[in-house]
Amino acid sequence: MPAITPEPERSRAGAILAALFAVVVWGASFIATKIAVGEAAPITVVWLRFGMGVAVLGIVVLSRRQLSLPAAGDIAYFALLGFLGIAFHQWLQSNGLVTSQASTTSWIVASTPIFMALLGWMVLGERVRPLAALGIGVAAFGVVSEEMDYRSDSEDEAVYRERQQ
Repeated sequence: MPAITPEPERSRAGAILAALFAVVVWGASFIATKIAVGEAAPITVVWLRFGMGVAVLGIVVLSRRQLSLPAAGDIAYFALLGFLGIAFHQWLQSNGLVTSQASTTSWIVASTPIFMALLGWMVLGERVRPLAALGIGVAAFGVVSEEMDYRSDSEDEAVYRERQQ
């Protein structure tokens, strides 16, 4: 088995840009999934996402020569984690986006850090640091302002349609 080589050092700015890129791609995935489930069945979308993910990760792993198989006793554990954490989650998300609006999804996603912070505090006794609280607040404010803008556009359209009749 080839040795795993460590990642090269990244600058702080490079790490922040990489994290920002990941967040933008992740956030866009909800919109892309919403569009995709309008064109294909949710299970088809899930399988296509898996196929693309396996292809991309396979190329990266092989090019870096980092292929490592788990121990035989760990395979069932990884299969369960893969099913619950990836397959089942993606299936739920794709099916949920068939009937929900993107704004509803953004509410659910934006509320996740709040619930994680509350669970961490109640179960593990973790403290929410001021910077984390600020980040949660900024995210919630963004969702609220986006939702208000969406509702105002919808109300404008309803008033416009009413006046046209």
